[in-house]
Amino acid sequence: MLTQASSAPQVIRLHPNDDVIIATRQLSPGTRIDAERLVVTGLVPPSHKVATRDIAKGEPVKRYNQIIGVAREAIGSRAASTCTCTTSAYPNSRAITRAYDCERHSLLDSCIGVFKDALPRTLLKEHYRCHPRIIQFCNQQFYDNALVPMTQDNGEAPLRLLVTAKGNHARKNTNLRELESLRKVLEDEGEPVALEGDGRGFIAPFRAQATLSGTYLPADFVKDTVHKFQGRECDEIVFSTVLDKKHYNVARLDFVDDPRMVNVAVSRAKSRFTLVTGDEVFTANNGHIAALMRYVEYYAQDEQIVRAPVVVSAFDLLYKEYDRSLARLNARLRPEDSRYKSEQIVAQVLREALSEASCQAITFHAQIALAQVASPTNPALTAREREFMRNRASCDFVLYFKVGKTPLGVIEVDGGSHDRPDQAARDALKNRILAKSNLPILRLRTVESGIEEKVAGFLAAWARTSADEGRATANA
Repeated sequence: MLTQASSAPQVIRLHPNDDVIIATRQLSPGTRIDAERLVVTGLVPPSHKVATRDIAKGEPVKRYNQIIGVAREAIGSRAASTCTCTTSAYPNSRAITRAYDCERHSLLDSCIGVFKDALPRTLLKEHYRCHPRIIQFCNQQFYDNALVPMTQDNGEAPLRLLVTAKGNHARKNTNLRELESLRKVLEDEGEPVALEGDGRGFIAPFRAQATLSGTYLPADFVKDTVHKFQGRECDEIVFSTVLDKKHYNVARLDFVDDPRMVNVAVSRAKSRFTLVTGDEVFTANNGHIAALMRYVEYYAQDEQIVRAPVVVSAFDLLYKEYDRSLARLNARLRPEDSRYKSEQIVAQVLREALSEASCQAITFHAQIALAQVASPTNPALTAREREFMRNRASCDFVLYFKVGKTPLGVIEVDGGSHDRPDQAARDALKNRILAKSNLPILRLRTVESGIEEKVAGFLAAWARTSADEGRATANA
């Protein structure tokens, strides 16, 4: 039976100088590509590359008239099959292909990066989206005052700045302190400001921060990265900068402080823009975010400038700079409690919590072997869990009743190393062992706040029991 051939082209050539063409459909061995004078010898799946000339192993390969990598092996064009290449062996390929990074650039930015001055551009000077005070920053910083705001300033409060407490609070592209501080400000504010139909948006440079915000912010917030928000708008936008002053974040300041990112972040807000950032993180490089902070501080109403301490954590004592409200706790730390200051902090918080009358039947000990807290003969334990217990696994703090020494629960202090996969696996093992032993565990991450409240809440069940026992003894 004869069938009519498809009129769609078999392949697409993206540029006359390209070394490869792209298959529009699956090409079987023996398929002729007359326009390129080629015969396919191997199976070529849709969207795969086909070489148009002989390419030696290690030779650069062009697509879009740009080098996209080098050939992994020699490729013969006259009997073409799938062309594979790699970017790792070509020293300049990373810089050349960066314009095609869809996580870093929008389609428009990619086109500008590829075609540069050859791409005609027209600036739309009349601006109808943002409150005049919001867009005026972009106008001054990025457009040389070429924009003409067409919106009206009716005395609203369109700008807000939230600066978190001193210290390095970022971890793995997230900054919990920025989210906790923002949540506290939103709770104190009560009902959100009157919004139109475009709602509120939370944007950040990193996907991890946008994802984490879903746990801490009201559900009505639209949460995404700055790059993914291009072309969208909200009545209110909150921009979280995430980074802190740790040395490895210094090299990433330029990524967050990129003019395109800052411009997009600010200009997504129609009625109100809030900047959430760390204390003096961007001051030294004096870039776009530093300029944005100065702008907001100058034009915003005093009550819209919110500085630390919005949220303070006992673990802020781990940093050289911390809020003065923590001086009393710092003076009471005991180096003999632990060689780690984070554990010294928790030990002192525990002492102060257990000094309450309702908790005086409870005590704690530090660095207790896990095998002394949970029974290694528990039949519910796996061989791997028993092995873990034999390998000198210990608990940071174990709570007991003073009389009888019955273990009540475990408190662990999790620093930055606990984000590593190997340490996370050990933590999971310990959690399972304690769960099978009916022993609750409280994990305190050193980037968290509200440590005193978390410890008091963990003690609450036993504190009530001990208080009741005390009353029963007095009545007897």
